[in-house]
Amino acid sequence: MRQAVLIVGILLGSSLSGCTCDGEAEGMRQAQRESEEAAKREAATREAPRKLRPPVEGSRKVECTQLIDMTAFGEALGEKQPISVRDVTKTSPQSTSSCSLLRGGEPVSMAAQKALLKRNGRLGVLPGDELCNVTAFCSTIEDPERFEQKCRDLTLGTPACVTIVPHGPDDVQSFRFLDKETKCVIEVRGGPSMVDNDFIATCAKAARDLIGPEQISATPSPVEPTAGAPEGEGGEGGEP
Repeated sequence: MRQAVLIVGILLGSSLSGCTCDGEAEGMRQAQRESEEAAKREAATREAPRKLRPPVEGSRKVECTQLIDMTAFGEALGEKQPISVRDVTKTSPQSTSSCSLLRGGEPVSMAAQKALLKRNGRLGVLPGDELCNVTAFCSTIEDPERFEQKCRDLTLGTPACVTIVPHGPDDVQSFRFLDKETKCVIEVRGGPSMVDNDFIATCAKAARDLIGPEQISATPSPVEPTAGAPEGEGGEGGEP
């Protein structure tokens, strides 16, 4: 009798134990299914990561007549005569555009140049000479925070890198900054005869303020002819 009771107890215990394990396993499977469904719902609603693109893709170049508004730059630089622009992008293959701004006015005669040299000890920037150069690098993606960690000079009112190059008795500055609107890196330097650092800084500020997304667009707005200029004139810059 005692042996029969013991066998029944063992069988009953085994049965109860099996029911408990099956219940726990089913609960775990249900939890896993719910977790997988939640992950699928989250993946379906999650936005795909946005692909970063440089301001100007590929090897596309921007014409200087598009990048530089000669009237606006001339006014910003305080030039009395209309300036012109020379495209020198070929000398800077990695750039999107490299433009030299030239002083306007009538050529100075040799006699007048000798007089200037005698009076001032230097000729300065004459009509037709380069005032400053604006070079834009727009085919790379720059990290603003990393760029500002390297370029902290605030001469322009915004972070920039300043390079100083001795030019005779003068220390001439050039500027490199990341433009917030276009996301391009822009470099500005003075021409060979320009030693006025305030003027070079003014040219850099003008580049920062006057060059925007429209100036590097692949489909720029049509440029209207200059008021009073005959058709086909006044819209192209170049060497005087």
